[in-house]
Amino acid sequence: MKKLITVIILTLTLLITGAPLTALADTPYEIENPLYSGNQQMLKGGNLAFIEDSVSAKYDGKTYYTRGRQMYEYTKAKLDARKESFNIYCLSKYDINSTAVATNNITQMAFLGATDDELSKNSTDGDYIRWAVSSFGTASVKHKTKKNGYNYYIIKATFSYYDTVEQEKKVDAAISSFINSFKTSGKSDDRILREIHDYICNKTTYAYEALDDPYSHLYAFSPYGALIKGSCVCQGYAATFYRICKELGYGVRFVSSDANWGCHAWNIVELDGKYYVVDCTWDDEARDTDEDLGFDDYFYFLTDYDTSRANDTLYNQHTLYSSYYETEYFYANYKSKFTEKNYYPDTVKRLSDCKVTLSGTGYIYNSKAITPSVTVYDSGEKLINGKDYTVSYSSNVNAGTARVNITGKGDYAGTKTHRNFTIYPQKITAFSSTSVGSESIKLKWKAASGNVSGYAVQKYSDGKWRNVCTSAANTCTVEGLSPAEKQTLRVRAYKTVFKRNIYGAVSDTLTRCTRPEKTKIKTLYPSPKKLKVGWKKVKCTGYIIEYSTKKNMKGAKTVKVRGAKNTEKTLKRLKKNKKYYIRIRAYKQYKVSGKTKTVYGKYSPKKSIFIK
Repeated sequence: MKKLITVIILTLTLLITGAPLTALADTPYEIENPLYSGNQQMLKGGNLAFIEDSVSAKYDGKTYYTRGRQMYEYTKAKLDARKESFNIYCLSKYDINSTAVATNNITQMAFLGATDDELSKNSTDGDYIRWAVSSFGTASVKHKTKKNGYNYYIIKATFSYYDTVEQEKKVDAAISSFINSFKTSGKSDDRILREIHDYICNKTTYAYEALDDPYSHLYAFSPYGALIKGSCVCQGYAATFYRICKELGYGVRFVSSDANWGCHAWNIVELDGKYYVVDCTWDDEARDTDEDLGFDDYFYFLTDYDTSRANDTLYNQHTLYSSYYETEYFYANYKSKFTEKNYYPDTVKRLSDCKVTLSGTGYIYNSKAITPSVTVYDSGEKLINGKDYTVSYSSNVNAGTARVNITGKGDYAGTKTHRNFTIYPQKITAFSSTSVGSESIKLKWKAASGNVSGYAVQKYSDGKWRNVCTSAANTCTVEGLSPAEKQTLRVRAYKTVFKRNIYGAVSDTLTRCTRPEKTKIKTLYPSPKKLKVGWKKVKCTGYIIEYSTKKNMKGAKTVKVRGAKNTEKTLKRLKKNKKYYIRIRAYKQYKVSGKTKTVYGKYSPKKSIFIK
């Protein structure tokens, strides 16, 4: 049985349209993700001496950067959005005379820097995006100018990914659903991690078909394969475990063996300050096959590094890729903290093995620090706060995800754990409309406190509430509505944590009716002291005809015509030998809380006619 993933060397053809930007731009140049092959220049996994600040300069309205932090942050945002083509504005002291040089010296380093662990701030950057990229290259190079010792280049970078924007949105939704429903209070860390491990293993099976035909199964190398398609290789397993653990606040890395030899990916995860191996892929293989593999369903769950290699073949699938992981940064932050023995069996007292319960896991923002009480049990024995552990809180004022940090004392010294809880935005008040059109309604409300990310307006239709507008400000215009139709709306604030939205309570509902469309006068048939008026039918309750002998409509008389189907009306008792000005508008009546309200459409253009 194969346990390896094949080395993926993607040579997807770049589609470049238009003429070359410059004589420097030769044919498009592309390489595979360097993590899939040896002999590539690597960053040091987050070496501060290497990831220094960029030098920057303005030119022609753009900011150009040397390789460094600012260029990497710019690139990271593009990769996170799955951009397949974007410009890198580069300052360079040397000449970039081809797309190959640009790829190896600028695009590659921008990619590696953007996905470096040191710059990782959320669950979808760092290792997650580094392994989502299948290949990258340079489509063109344009030299803009040279001054102060720097060449100013526009590098058109191209990237290919294992999943698409739409597929990643489905992953976001799946992760959000799992996190929002996943209960951590009352559980130990090892129980929480075991349930994450089981969730992934139960969602997917190993994609053997991707080994033989990777080009037809790109999804198998991503969490989209694991969570949506139900079939992936080790890369999909490891990236999924990485993302979920990060969102729950655990220290975790996606790690791999030699790309030219073992070519396997798994995870290391932190408990009590020690890093343990978790390999969902090989544990799932034990579940999904009848073959005797020599290990059980949890053999690769919270094991030490040496134990994880016990069943490796000559390919050394669980030996860290030395070209990437033999660095001062990785050693100081990870390898020096590798556990020397499996998590089980063990008689050492540690908080990660204790059940931790919070007095509450969801609170509403109140502008004050929220501090749920903590209860800790070790094998049924209640531990004492101050004697066995201490408690601190972080990010526990504003809306979002807050954290309880529990640090061991006494017999539990040197161990630690944490639990997250949620602070929801407040309910929105003063929800009202500022203007109503025939196809739109402009809304406003009182801005929410607590550093919310934005607001979502919902409309009720067909028995469901659906989001129809989002806004970062406390105003929003709902567009694309049908004329003369009652609309029931509400709004709620949200805080975005990673790519999950944490919503507050919805506001009271607001009912408004869009205005009828503007109608127009189609016919005017005068007769002695009479005028027959015809108009275009629109959706409404009825029409209002307004007529006057004065152009400014002063002293105008009105006639109400009930029924949307009625499109003609004869005006009587008009004055002889007078010129009349006529206009018409539709109206719509609707009920709110048993009271009838009326909304009017705009008047048609005026028309005039002489009455004999």
